[in-house]
Amino acid sequence: MRRLAIAAHAASGWITTMLESRITQPPGRRKPMVLAVFSYRHDAHLVPGMLANIAPFTHGYIGWDDRATREALSSEPERRNRLLAEARRMGADWVLAIDPDERFEDQLAARMPEMLAAGAGNLWHFVLREMFSPSAYRADGVWGAKTLLRLMPIAAVCKELAVPLHAAWVADGNGFSHRQSRINLYHLRMATPERRAARRALYSAADPERRFQRLGYDYLDDERGMVLHPIPNGRGYSPPFTEDHGLWAPAPDAVGPARPDPMEARLTYVAQSAAKAGHAAALVVMRELCAASPADADLPHVAASLALQSGHLVEAEATANALLARDGTDLHARALRARARLQLGQKQAAASDIAVLEHAQPGSPLVAALAAERDRDLADFCAPSAVWRRWAGGTAHCLEGAGVAHADMAVVVLGLGAPPELAEAVASLLAQEVAGEIVVVNSGGGAPEAVLAAYLDRIRLIAIDAPLRVGAARNIGIDASRAPLIAFLAADCLAAPGWISGRLARHRAGAAMVSTPVLPIPDARLVARAASLLKYWVRNPATAEADISHFGRSYARWIFDEVGPFPPGLRVSEDGALNLLADRLAQPVWAPDVGTCHRDPEGLWALLADHRARGRRRADHPPFRALAGAPDAAARLAADMAARQAGAARAVDATPGLSQPARWAMKAVQALAVGADRRAVAARLRQLAAADTAMPREARGQDARAQARDAFAADGEDWQKAFALGEAEAAAGDWAAAEDAYRSALALAPKMPAPLAALQARVAAASGPKAALAEAEAAALAAPVIAAHWSIAAAAAEAAGQPAVALAHARRALCAAPASPAAHQTLSRLHDAQGNALMAAFRRLARDRLQAAATRTP
Repeated sequence: MRRLAIAAHAASGWITTMLESRITQPPGRRKPMVLAVFSYRHDAHLVPGMLANIAPFTHGYIGWDDRATREALSSEPERRNRLLAEARRMGADWVLAIDPDERFEDQLAARMPEMLAAGAGNLWHFVLREMFSPSAYRADGVWGAKTLLRLMPIAAVCKELAVPLHAAWVADGNGFSHRQSRINLYHLRMATPERRAARRALYSAADPERRFQRLGYDYLDDERGMVLHPIPNGRGYSPPFTEDHGLWAPAPDAVGPARPDPMEARLTYVAQSAAKAGHAAALVVMRELCAASPADADLPHVAASLALQSGHLVEAEATANALLARDGTDLHARALRARARLQLGQKQAAASDIAVLEHAQPGSPLVAALAAERDRDLADFCAPSAVWRRWAGGTAHCLEGAGVAHADMAVVVLGLGAPPELAEAVASLLAQEVAGEIVVVNSGGGAPEAVLAAYLDRIRLIAIDAPLRVGAARNIGIDASRAPLIAFLAADCLAAPGWISGRLARHRAGAAMVSTPVLPIPDARLVARAASLLKYWVRNPATAEADISHFGRSYARWIFDEVGPFPPGLRVSEDGALNLLADRLAQPVWAPDVGTCHRDPEGLWALLADHRARGRRRADHPPFRALAGAPDAAARLAADMAARQAGAARAVDATPGLSQPARWAMKAVQALAVGADRRAVAARLRQLAAADTAMPREARGQDARAQARDAFAADGEDWQKAFALGEAEAAAGDWAAAEDAYRSALALAPKMPAPLAALQARVAAASGPKAALAEAEAAALAAPVIAAHWSIAAAAAEAAGQPAVALAHARRALCAAPASPAAHQTLSRLHDAQGNALMAAFRRLARDRLQAAATRTP
């Protein structure tokens, strides 16, 4: 053990502080050394438990004893810089940062070797679990989405830290990949109301201008809207903690007076909480902001939207009623009320609102969507005007069986080219003990009526001649179904017994989304079973909670109303793109007993060919796409594939009933498949890097046009290349080709504003402002959580001479981003143009305060 006395300057003079370091267990030969770093003061009594917690996965520690400091709060960057300097001196390869009031979950001991093996180019984040009781953590909103960077290679901590409060341990993360460990870090300080209140008061006084945390500190001890989750089985920490009910901090008034959060901090909290499935907690704060400024007619729109998203439908309707009582021409309030009434089942009342909107906004895609929801129960899906046809892009027809079930769950079966197994997928659904509304969407021709002849009277079949991407096919199924819950089944899969009933049980218990595992086909041979565990070890009934990948979801229909449909242009990962947005509304519930059986190749050569094809496709999408052109791409790819293989091997070991030779053989098959996958990814990444290099630097000129076409042809899954092609075609004067390219970019990435702005401008020039408005509204519907889309739609409405519609869209933008200065600015300008000086002043004040807060943040 090494103790070092260091002179440190405090406001009251020079004092002595102690740095202590110790190697507890030397790393093995050629193994990286991990040293923990921490400081302690009022929480010194927690250090022994912390050291016991980290002992299994560290080789030593460096601690800063801060108890002699005379200031209420000593310099955080100074302490951290001293600790990191000592870690460098001791030869650490990795640094693990921790505080005495924190505990890593025990699984880190098993995961640490895998994380270190991924290479020194990674910065590892941990899921912060703020304990609100000795055994439960808070999971709603910002609480459930906190992650902290705590494991860093020594090369990442060479620059001096300077930010006084709430800063990361790495001053400059450029050149490193941020990775999620999915390991929990439990924060014990928040486990009592007294400590929560003390923490709020301390930071509120230390950061009176909220320079270092823009969402403020009032939320720290605000329990309204709180959702607690118990520590899951198998994810605990050791040694056990015994609560002592101390404050572990200076007296709350030691730093200065605590001040409540200003309006701009509260708006920031609302925005961040709502973006992380914390709509109920955000609604509580929004109610208070509305009460504090009763003359502000914009903020209640945000409150009504939050009430709608959090399931407070009666409140949403009541808030919209109040807005309409104030201004009967408020189109956004009327749309909010219509949406609330539709979800409440009040379709006649909603119809009156929709009629007003149809009169005010004839031809609007937004109003058409509301009307489609109003008419869903009686819709004729075979009609030439059926809503689903917007995704078909060509010849398509619908066959409606007389015995299609009226059910709580619709199941959309997805086929391409009417393969023979399509019939088996449908049969597995018809064999369920609970009936589902079965909608088969087959694109790419074939003979679906012949393949499904035995079942046509019990299904709704939609057949599209042209092949569609999976997202477009999913969207057709959503549009062409009636049930309030929607699930999907691919043609090469079977629904295991209980597939519908297991989902329904979770949904009826309150789940908005239910995720499920994948199983091999019954009686699958060894190669297919090995392949299933390799591809889906993160979606196995026995998958550890930390490793679960929440796919195979069923959805409440309202999820699509809030986040939009699936991206129609992506070849794969369309569900991942939508889930990223859906997770902002609610967290999926895992149903390990709801199995989807997937067909995998039975022979080794077919399996290797399948994995080569999967590798080529995989490279086009996250996380691998980011490796194209990276100098350490090969090492990072190898580490990632090694982690996948290790996870699959664990799944083999956890599978009961296998002989030891069978386990060896399955692992050997998996190793060969991973090798084929890795080589295919690497080859495709080289092609993508070349396509990136070929991108034109300027949009103008025939060379730029040719280069943009070549780049997009080589990398057709990249919306940026589609957009660059649109810009090049526009510069060359080929407006039709430019529009096509912009639409391709939006089909790949519906939430990106740049291609929408370009497309809307092009349509306005070619077809007039009303057509441009319809284009903007359709794109906003495809990504309704993106404020920029609604702002573009507002500008289009203004250009079309529809000021009431412009105001409605600008208010929708504010609902999507209540802490965005741009959203407040747009509304301020529109209020000014319509002669409402008071409302314009409200929005300018909010804009100015939000901008000032942004400039104060380091």
